[in-house]
Amino acid sequence: SKYPLDCGFNALTLSDRNLIIGREKSLAEPLKSLPLANTNQGYAGCTALYADVTVITADPSIEKACKGIGIPVYKISGRDISLPGYNEGFIGGAGGAFDKTVCIFGSPEYSKSAREVEEYCKANSLSLVCLENGPLTDRGGVKFVKIKEL
Repeated sequence: SKYPLDCGFNALTLSDRNLIIGREKSLAEPLKSLPLANTNQGYAGCTALYADVTVITADPSIEKACKGIGIPVYKISGRDISLPGYNEGFIGGAGGAFDKTVCIFGSPEYSKSAREVEEYCKANSLSLVCLENGPLTDRGGVKFVKIKEL
């Protein structure tokens, strides 16, 4: 489908806060019953990365939604994130975070946005893992799952 019907499950998950951030009008029905911070950005899961207790984003509507509910935001430039086939990519698609580790597809020596993420990690005692050498690239993101023994 075309926007806004192609982003029904594209929400930013803040599991430690039992909250998602997304565009309520675009979300699939099952997500609308969850605690939600509404934003104008339909691709909230792509345009932001939740690391530790902070949302990293270049998107002003994500920033506004977060600030409106007291979630810290670390603003990056975001203009130099590559997405093959498109003009630019997004930080949520260029990485992911788990516990005190942030993983990105790219390296700080090639990208201002990656340097900004590196600065955030250093300032907040987080580990940065560069999954590849080169420009920061949107590859669809990194998702982590905690597995509990049954």
